[in-house]
Amino acid sequence: MKISPISLTIAASNKGLRLIFDLDPALNMPVRGDPMRLAQVLLNYTSNAIKFTLKGDITIRARVLEQRADDFLIRFEVEDTGIGISAAEIDNLFQAFHQADASTTRKYAVQVWGWPSASSWWNWMGAQSA
Repeated sequence: MKISPISLTIAASNKGLRLIFDLDPALNMPVRGDPMRLAQVLLNYTSNAIKFTLKGDITIRARVLEQRADDFLIRFEVEDTGIGISAAEIDNLFQAFHQADASTTRKYAVQVWGWPSASSWWNWMGAQSA
C-alpha cells in the first residue's frame, strides 16, 4: 500500500488517534527544496508514529527557526504519545537495519527501515535528523 496523507489520516482515525498539523504561519510562501523527498520522509515518520502509538495524538509540526534574506531554516517534527525509545537507543536509531527493541518487531510486525534513509537525505540537504 502506498503511504499518502489521506491513508495516514484514515489509519490514525481507525486507531482513535488525533492527527494534528501545527504549521508556522511564516511558512505561507513557496520554499525551494525537494518536495518529494521531504514528503516521503515526513510520511515515513508519521507512519511509524501511527504504528507505535496506541492512544493520544500525533503532531506534525513545521517551524521557521531562522529567516534570512534569501533562505529559511525550518524545523520539521513528528511528535507522538507512543511507546517511545530509550535514551540509550537514540544514537543507534538512524543506523542501517537497526531495530531499537526487537520486541517491537514481534509485537507490531514492523521494522523501521526508512529512518537511516531519511537521515541520509536530511544530511544531503544540509540538515539534521534527531
